[in-house]
Amino acid sequence: MCVEQISKIEAVRRQLDTAIRLFFEDADTVSIHTLCGAAHLILYDIFNSDDNLEKIEDYENILQEEDKKKFQKDLRRDRSFFKHADRDMNETIEFDEKSNTLLLFMCTEMTRRMDMMSSKMKAYMVWFIKKNEERYSEIEMYKEAIKGCKLDPNDKKSFLSFANDLENCRDLGRNS
Repeated sequence: MCVEQISKIEAVRRQLDTAIRLFFEDADTVSIHTLCGAAHLILYDIFNSDDNLEKIEDYENILQEEDKKKFQKDLRRDRSFFKHADRDMNETIEFDEKSNTLLLFMCTEMTRRMDMMSSKMKAYMVWFIKKNEERYSEIEMYKEAIKGCKLDPNDKKSFLSFANDLENCRDLGRNS
């Protein structure tokens, strides 16, 4: 039996890296959402408790108004449904897997602002901006993030390979 000491930040990093890997592999959408939802709660608490970080409303301002309202409503509904069964044990839900893309983006944006992005988080951020270029490419930092990226956003597995390549390069730097 292995016992680990894990910080909240390490838990977030591992939850998001796993969710991103599953996302790029087109794996189970509920598992992706559950991992992201857990990470989002921790990040939300950190953002709202640390005076040095922007408040949660600030990072949500990058969303268009209709996206923000839908994101907040769906996030609460889906997270509660996947976590509890005390009042609705026999109910079902219509889950739109597209909500995962926005939730992953919001979580990676929060980790970017905390300067704790992993290679998978960076690859996801580039994928999201490329996939939604018409909406987000006007924001200068995002325009810079995708500059020169030749990867096709319709080929999600190529972004996972890209993330793994980034991780391998970072590992090489640590060993030298």
